[in-house]
Amino acid sequence: MRMLILIGACIFSACSQGDSDPNRTDLRVIRPTQLRELPGEKSAELEKLPLGTALSDLGGVSRLVSSVYLNDSLFQEPWLQVQTPGRQRGWVYAATVRPSHAGTEQGRQWLLHKRMSAWFGPAMAQRWQRWTSATVPDTDTAFAQVLREGLSLRDTLRLLIARQVNRSSDTTASDFFWLGEMSPVWVVQQMAAGHGYRLFLNFGEIQRMAKHTRGTLDDSFVQVGILSFPTDSIESLFPVWVFPTELETSCSNLGEGHHLNALLAIDQAWRAGGLFHLELLAMKESILSDILNRDRSYWQSRDKILRELDAIQNTPVQCLDARDRLALAARRNMFEAPERNGLKINLRTGI
Repeated sequence: MRMLILIGACIFSACSQGDSDPNRTDLRVIRPTQLRELPGEKSAELEKLPLGTALSDLGGVSRLVSSVYLNDSLFQEPWLQVQTPGRQRGWVYAATVRPSHAGTEQGRQWLLHKRMSAWFGPAMAQRWQRWTSATVPDTDTAFAQVLREGLSLRDTLRLLIARQVNRSSDTTASDFFWLGEMSPVWVVQQMAAGHGYRLFLNFGEIQRMAKHTRGTLDDSFVQVGILSFPTDSIESLFPVWVFPTELETSCSNLGEGHHLNALLAIDQAWRAGGLFHLELLAMKESILSDILNRDRSYWQSRDKILRELDAIQNTPVQCLDARDRLALAARRNMFEAPERNGLKINLRTGI
């Protein structure tokens, strides 16, 4: 069993940089196309390639990603360096070829790998490949290692996507929803007005992974995530303790009890063992930030907010240290006179 969809070794050998046997025919043309001297539709045509033409993948992937209509469908793909049976070398559009012996799913994953290499570089593509083809973890410790590598990949991709969204090319607006096809662990969402993409963790998917491990620390951690995003178990900009006000903005829902419930879930996982303390600490900081951020506004009334803050302070949760409790006590004092302290509360009334 594999952690995620696997790609056969014969497919990924075609993706490696450089081919030890350049005469090996490992691709076939699936849409009639042209062999070009350089990447791009404006480059000189070297040869017409009919349907079924055998080609060798030389491993080169262009940085150029072209928007091309094929049979009324828009593709955004790179160009691949290949060699014909007559030993003519050139470039073909990636959407027009597939590995010769690949099934539908293998061919799709092969193309996604090429696409990632074009946008983010071969090193990132290989790193993602190694992660997605890892064996399903059989212990909670192995699960933690897989999760952390995935989170590290996600953070790196966020930075790379931010650079690439407006990259100069002959593409239309860049589409990165395909990243979600490369792993069910992530769900891709586009930010408002097209300003970037985000990869959000699918806690439902990683819960299925955690069920197959020995040990329960991963299960406790996943339960915190599912409680935080109860609607569909998918991470988002709106955890359960906030109230959405617009597409990407919210105010705190302090006073409804969600902050306390989330802290109790974190504390239960915290007490179970230290394996996921770093991840649980990040979740705790997100909750505290929602309460303590000086620019935060609040949906509920003063009385409800005070009751929940008192309940948090009176609950002996180990994940809250002395500094946390001092900050919460100071914030509670500010809610005694919210207007004087510049706190915007009771937004639910519209007043």
